[in-house]
Amino acid sequence: STPASRVEPPRSRTGQTQPPHKPFENNQGTKTSSKEKQRSERNPIMATAGEKVPLVKAELIPTDETSSPPTGKWRDGLCSCCKPGCFHASLWCACCCPTPLMGQVLTRMKMNWLGSDASGSGEWKQTFKKVLFLVIAVCVYDAVVAPIGNPVVKLDENDEIVVVKEANPTVAFLNSVVGLAFFLYTLVVLMKLRAAVRARYQIPEKRCHGCEDCCLSFWCTCCTVAQLARHTADYDEEGGACCSETGLPGGVSAME
Repeated sequence: STPASRVEPPRSRTGQTQPPHKPFENNQGTKTSSKEKQRSERNPIMATAGEKVPLVKAELIPTDETSSPPTGKWRDGLCSCCKPGCFHASLWCACCCPTPLMGQVLTRMKMNWLGSDASGSGEWKQTFKKVLFLVIAVCVYDAVVAPIGNPVVKLDENDEIVVVKEANPTVAFLNSVVGLAFFLYTLVVLMKLRAAVRARYQIPEKRCHGCEDCCLSFWCTCCTVAQLARHTADYDEEGGACCSETGLPGGVSAME
C-alpha cells in the first residue's frame, strides 16, 4: 500500500520551520484565532468572537437652540396671536391690557419703565411693578375722578334728553390730558421696545422703512405687543403667566 502523504509545516524565507498557529483563549475562555487577537489589539472597541461588550447608555446634550429667540427674523407673524392657544395668557393680556404685557417684555429685555436700557443696574427688576402701578392709577382715576367731568343727562316724559348737571370743564380737560398722556406713554415706550428687540436680534424692517416701529405701535398696538412677547419667550417650552414680572412662570427670567 502507498504510504500516507505527510503535510509538512510551512517554512519561512530563511528556511526555518514555522510553528503552526495556535488559538488563544480570551478573558471569557473562548478560543479565538491570532487574526482576531491582532484585530482587537488594533481596535479595542471591536469585540472578538464570543466576547461580551457592556452596553453604554447614550445621553442627549441639551441645547438652547429651540428656546432662544431666532436672529434675523421674527419667530412668527404679526397676526399669529392665537399661535400659543386661544386661552393663552399673552393673547388675553394683549387684547385686554397691552400695557402690562409691555412691562413684562421690558423686564425680559432688562429695560426700565421708560423704555431705556437698564442692564447695568437693577432698575429693570422694578419695571413691571412701575408699569402696573401706572395702569392701576389710570384705572382708578377713570373710575373715580373722570365721571365728574361728564354731564349728567336723563330722558324726560317725551323721551328727550335733558341735561341734569352740566359737565365740569376743569375735570373734562384733565380727563383729556390724562388719556392723551397715557396713550403717548404706551406709544413711545412700545416703539422704543420694538426697536430694541429688532436691534438685539438683528431683525430688519420690511415695510415703512424708518418708521415701521412707530406705525405698528400706533395702528396695531395689541398685535405688536403680542408679537414681542412671543419672540422673547418660547411658549412651546414654557407657559405664560398674567401677573408675573416677565409673563413667564417661575419668577424673574430676563433675557441675556
